[in-house]
Amino acid sequence: MEATQTPTTNGGNTTPATIILQLPDIGAIDVQIVVFGQEFNVQSAQLKLQSIFFRSSINWPGRFETDYAGAFRLRYMSVIEEDGTWSLQDTSRIKSDTAASQHPLNGDTETEIEAFHLVLAAIYDHPLAINTVDGLISAVGLADYYGLHELFPRWVSSVLAQSHNMQAYIHTDCKVLLPVAAQLKNAVLFRECVVHIAGAHWRRPEEVWEEFEDWKLRRLIWIACRRINDKTRKLQGLYHYYHLCSRLRETVPSTHLDPEKRLPEFFYALHYNHCVLHASLFELLTNNLKLHGKDLVVGRNEDLLDTFLCAEVEDQDLPWNTP
Repeated sequence: MEATQTPTTNGGNTTPATIILQLPDIGAIDVQIVVFGQEFNVQSAQLKLQSIFFRSSINWPGRFETDYAGAFRLRYMSVIEEDGTWSLQDTSRIKSDTAASQHPLNGDTETEIEAFHLVLAAIYDHPLAINTVDGLISAVGLADYYGLHELFPRWVSSVLAQSHNMQAYIHTDCKVLLPVAAQLKNAVLFRECVVHIAGAHWRRPEEVWEEFEDWKLRRLIWIACRRINDKTRKLQGLYHYYHLCSRLRETVPSTHLDPEKRLPEFFYALHYNHCVLHASLFELLTNNLKLHGKDLVVGRNEDLLDTFLCAEVEDQDLPWNTP
């Protein structure tokens, strides 16, 4: 369960509403976490239950503090390190509040707030929508740091379908999202990225495949692009053959259509190639997107006049399923 308090105003400055995450029968809200001005109030018992980091960081005895009531027992705040990254530190160990802002942050505070919110939502199994690609990417790193190795990928899978704001940017950020999807072992997001990448670079896969450090991703993108290229070549060949047969049928005089000269076989060949042509067209123009853009029509929508969406990735070809 998540709740927010009303934002407060002091001297013209508005303090963001406090975000409260709480589960019943698991203890009091006894931990305050402030990340770049955004306050979160949570339960130590749930943090210790789900996170390796908090399990070692919260060191008082007892796993479930059901009998605890009163002020916060522990306070954390974000501190920017010398290298521009940030971490949570116990406020009792920070000499002054100014220590938190002595170094510039690598990134955007709003993104980091969103990312940490996503991490807490995963810890609480709260169905919070992912709003931005940057927020998800940052959250993946935080989830690894806080020891949510299996929990966070599972949570992302549960909320991806409702994260419409982020879905809208998959096609523009598919290259940076592909390794993230592989790290999360999220087949839906991974396939979405492959569909967009291969569909845009099917003519020249060498333009994009070297952008990926992982050789498995390189190989998979190369194969996906080549398959689309092969389909287009096959279809072009069928079209020219069918067109030639149609022209031949139009130019042959009706007096030459002798039924004793195996014309049924000839016309069946025309019909068969007509069916194959349409089947190949359907296969090439298929839209394999499952999230944002699944209703787009290839060759008709303005953004898809030179892009295919028919790339496929079999389960056995997913990078986490290959040796």
